[in-house]
Amino acid sequence: MKTTIKETEQIVDTIKRLGTGIAIILFPVFFIISNAIHPDLFDISMIHDVQSWIEHFHGNNLLHFAHVLELFMAPLLIVTALHFMDRLKKKGVYFGLIGGVLAVLGAVFLAVGKGALCLTTSAFDTLPEQQFAMITPALEVMLHKQGTLFLLWFISLLPVGFLILSIGLFKVRYLRRWQNVLLILGSLLLINPEIELINLIAAIILFFALVPYGISIIKGGVE
Repeated sequence: MKTTIKETEQIVDTIKRLGTGIAIILFPVFFIISNAIHPDLFDISMIHDVQSWIEHFHGNNLLHFAHVLELFMAPLLIVTALHFMDRLKKKGVYFGLIGGVLAVLGAVFLAVGKGALCLTTSAFDTLPEQQFAMITPALEVMLHKQGTLFLLWFISLLPVGFLILSIGLFKVRYLRRWQNVLLILGSLLLINPEIELINLIAAIILFFALVPYGISIIKGGVE
């Protein structure tokens, strides 16, 4: 019986290790793809009016796919945040606690935002043009985050949380220094008003910071 329990625990630990490593690798991969296929990538102007927003997403199935990828990023980010939070439970505990909580909350609001604003607009895109034109007022209040959509502003907790986690990891010297510097830099760049080009640069930086680490976890080289 004891042997069976031990074997079960080993299987569970292996699944957790592989799942964590895969999540840490997939996050920057999904992030790069989702930003790279955004329309008007090099246009850094902000969308403030509903007509510009409609022109941005209407009939753009590639953009809708990008938003689906960003939705799937949310659980990957939660796994990554909890992993780093666990690594800071002895040293840098306050960085782990505060950064981890903020990052997880931010990831939850990211999923909510992609569902409320992005998946919904993909459904609106299936309407005939005449009916689509009639929902412009609804799109306008969505764009300006009216009602309880104001909660979507809390998505900004996500990069702030990861910045705090990365500073904590730097402080306790958990990661290689170059990886940690890239993680800090990538997190800093994500504190921006949703400019896809900056997000793409941040995603590439995070790719080089996290993918080697994720591979090390899968190989069993990380405690």
